[in-house]
Parts: sequence; structure tokens; C-alpha cells
Amino acid sequence: MKRVQTITPSYFGKIPSKDDFMTSAGADHRLVRRLDHWLAECMARLSEHPGWQTAYDASESFDVLAATTHSRNVAAGTCLPSHDAAGRRCPMLACLRVQSRTPMAFAATAPIALGTLWSCLQHDLSQLKTLQDTGSSLQRMGTTPMLINADKRPHDEALREYMSTESAIHLDALLVSAGHATKTSNVLAALHALLNGVAAEPYLPISRGLILPLPADPMRRTRVAAFWMTQLLPYLGKRDIEVVALLTRTPTPRLVISLDGTRGTELMAATMPAWVADAYIDLTCAPSPGELLPNVPQSPHACLQRLSEAFLSHARKPNPCE
Repeated sequence: MKRVQTITPSYFGKIPSKDDFMTSAGADHRLVRRLDHWLAECMARLSEHPGWQTAYDASESFDVLAATTHSRNVAAGTCLPSHDAAGRRCPMLACLRVQSRTPMAFAATAPIALGTLWSCLQHDLSQLKTLQDTGSSLQRMGTTPMLINADKRPHDEALREYMSTESAIHLDALLVSAGHATKTSNVLAALHALLNGVAAEPYLPISRGLILPLPADPMRRTRVAAFWMTQLLPYLGKRDIEVVALLTRTPTPRLVISLDGTRGTELMAATMPAWVADAYIDLTCAPSPGELLPNVPQSPHACLQRLSEAFLSHARKPNPCE
């Protein structure tokens, strides 16, 4: 399997200048059908709430990642809220597949691997949304391949470098400036406590998703998302899981994660998390832990690497008899 892959994105959805559904030539129709079904479910669930139009219209683009233990294909894309010429609301989506021998391991640092790609797709969708005649632009975008490095090693190294140089106090300041009412250590304490509970009952389904805070800075946004995702893997063991992750670009960016596949509530979690409080555990306002774990650095100047290692040292060890 090639480390650097050449992949042509697929574009579909509705744009303000057209009445009908838009799909790029040569699109990956299997992937498009799957994501179109998911978006339709998300829109149906969103429209059940009064005031959903205001929330939808105010939302910005978000990035999508989906990986499962059953397939080497990792789906990735960018979604932009839009509408057609008649005002009917329907998102636009640019998407593609990346192949990986270790899809879950790749997914953990995929926000770093896909950061540049997501920015390019977001630019393409924003351009399409403003055009009256999309024919030539859509043809060009739908036939222009992109290069993606599917080798996880350089992305792992980029994350390690970030974690070893970023202090908790600096990330705290970034999270607060993005509108989150929590601290890095609070999120880690709550996250690892929840994940220890998941590891203790490996045969029970994971019934709720997670919402985690992200900074507004585009470069750190993807690195912090990868940091949170790498905290999950040690607890999941050999579970059959399907990770679906959304990285929002709202004024208060969030990472929305489901570990049991698509729910149809991801769009609500990204735009109005209060509407899905029963389906997601929101850690963007995680309080201080009631009990401090031993060996966890208390200095606000501790780097993320030290904090991660300390919390992971308390992870529930797999039981060979389970």
C-alpha cells in the first residue's frame, strides 16, 4: 500500500445558484451515497428543533473523519452549510478515501495528516458557493488529484514534537480565548476516567459520544484534535469500533467524536451541543477533578507529553481473560 497516495476528491450537495443537486464528474458514488445518507439523517434530526434554521445558517464549515476496524478505507472530507436557489437548506461536501493498513492508528493522527487537505477542500467549497456558473470550476476540482501521505510515522512525529513543546498553561489560554470554560488537565482527568469505565466493560456498547474543546488557531486546532484522539486508543483494545469525528470551525471550535458509527446527531453536536446532551458527554466545560491522581504533574507549565504519559500510566490494563 502506497505511503503517498494520489486521490481525487468528490464534490456534492446544493449551492445557492442552482435548484438541483450538484455532483462532480467521476465522483466516488459509493462514498457519496454513504455520506449523503448520513447528511440527510443529520438534517432530519436537526430540523426537529425549533430555531434550527438560525443555528444552521450561523454555522461554519467543519471537517469529517470516519474510520472502522473492519476496513482499510478512511473517509475524510469537509462540509459547508449551504442551500439551493429556492432556499432549501442542504450542505455541500467534498470527500475522499485514504487507504491505510492500520486505519485506527492512522485515524488518531489523521487531523495532522489531513490538515492541509481540509483547508484546500474548504477553499473549494467556499468558492463553489459563490459562483453563478460552477461548470468549469467543478470540472477542474473534480479532476484535480491531491497528494496525501498515508504513512503515519511523520504525523506521529509531528504530534510528539507538539506535545513536547506545548505547555498546559499555554493550551489553557488558547482554549479560554476560543470560548471554552475548562483547563487541559480537567479535560484529561474527565476523559481518562470515562475511558477507564469503557475499558472495564469491553463487551458493552459505547452509547454516548464525546465533545472536546479545540483552539481557534488553525495549526493548533488539528494538533490538539490529534492529541485528544491519541488519548482514546489505549482504552479501546480489540473492540470493533467505527470512529466518526467532526472538527468544527465555529467561533468556539469543538471535536465531536462517536465511537459506534454515525448517529445522525453529529451536525447538532457541532452546532448546538445542548440539543444532544443525552447523546454526548460535553467536556468543553469539564470541572476540576474531585481527586488528584498520583504522579500527574500539577505544574501548569508541564508539557502535554508529560501529562499524557502520567494519565495513560493509570489506564486500566487489559485483562487477558476477557
